[in-house]
Order: sequence, then C-alpha cells, then structure tokens
Amino acid sequence: MSHCVATTRAGLRCRAHHVRGSRYCFWHEPPYEDARRVASMKGGKATLEDMQQRKREREERLRNLARLEQALATARRLYGFNK
Repeated sequence: MSHCVATTRAGLRCRAHHVRGSRYCFWHEPPYEDARRVASMKGGKATLEDMQQRKREREERLRNLARLEQALATARRLYGFNK
C-alpha cells in the first residue's frame, strides 16, 4: 500500500497510507472534511469512555478471578486436593 502524497505542516511528506482509490489519506482527502471534523470531536471523548469501560471490565474480571480462586480453594479443602 502506498502513502499519501500530501505535505504536512512541517513540510514533510505525509506517512499515512492513502484511501483506496485516492492519492490522499483520510486526513488529507478533501471530500472527508466533515468526517474528519466528527472524528476529531469524538476522538478524545470516545477514548476516555473506552478507557473507563476497559477499566470496569478489568476490575470485574479480577473480582471473578478472586471468586474462582476462592471456590477452588474451598473445593480442594473439602475434597482433599491440596497442592
């Protein structure tokens, strides 16, 4: 896949891959201006919400793991399967 032919503000060639059927990437393709604006507005908020969701899921997995370990320890004690 080739790269975008646009030039960055720093005067360097853009290193992003081009959109299929175009010579420009998502960020430099003129018809995508509205989509870029929406993506830029949602980006930070979505990222924060995603991070918070992942944290809640990770905490839930840790609680489930602790419950499972406790259940296994109880089963080992009851049935004599000590390591």
